[in-house]
Amino acid sequence: MTQPPLTRQIQLLEHELGVKLLERSGRNVQFTTAGAHFYLEAQDVLRRAETAAQSARRIESGECGSVSVGCFAFANAVVMPQVLIRAQQMLPQLTINLREMGSIDQSQALASGLVDLGIMRYPRNTRSVRLERILCEKIMLAVPRNHPLALRSKAGLMDLNDQPFVMYSAGAGWYSHGIINGLLTEQNIRPCIVQHVDSTLAILAMVNAGLGLALVPQSAASFGFDNVTILPVELPKETRIETYIGWHEGRLENPAVLRVKEMIVGLNEWIYIS
Repeated sequence: MTQPPLTRQIQLLEHELGVKLLERSGRNVQFTTAGAHFYLEAQDVLRRAETAAQSARRIESGECGSVSVGCFAFANAVVMPQVLIRAQQMLPQLTINLREMGSIDQSQALASGLVDLGIMRYPRNTRSVRLERILCEKIMLAVPRNHPLALRSKAGLMDLNDQPFVMYSAGAGWYSHGIINGLLTEQNIRPCIVQHVDSTLAILAMVNAGLGLALVPQSAASFGFDNVTILPVELPKETRIETYIGWHEGRLENPAVLRVKEMIVGLNEWIYIS
């Protein structure tokens, strides 16, 4: 800007403020006390404006913000740590808050806004939940290491007849309960059910204690219980236990939520156990 327009702009600013900003003496120009103060404040405003612009750009790209993710025990213990490591590397200004909860609770939490995303089994009520399958697992047999079946390379459903058996509950564990109960009923297999529990982690703890056998998803091997052997099991038909990522309608409009969802879906750990 040439000198006359600059001088004119300063004069207009002084007129608008009603404050003299500069002292002029011949070719020498210096700030008045008010002008010096205004200059410092103006610099601060410009810095904050630039910071606000950068922040807005980061939010728009999903690079910062806070995302809450509901997870059942397996995802929370095995997969989500890898998500957090990747987020720290790629999106250090993004905060991911984990909430461990069962699939039924996750559906309610998504609907109420308590969590932004959920990693769950297929929910009973899908009316308000959008789903994408991220894992499809084989069913395996968990046995105590001192059980005769632990010496086998694989087992069959007939091996479960009259055996002490730990089963998913029909309540919180309804999804896996339905699949496994259907398999046993169709083949007229009658194990001796000693306990009903809600989660795979709880089932493995029972097997680890020597209370019985259990049919579990393949990912159960990731927990590494010392007294549990995980065996392939021959099934009469292809049967899988599936895991989904869920979200409530409209939540992916938040760029941070979308970035975390894409990060979870793209995680290689899902491939290794499928």
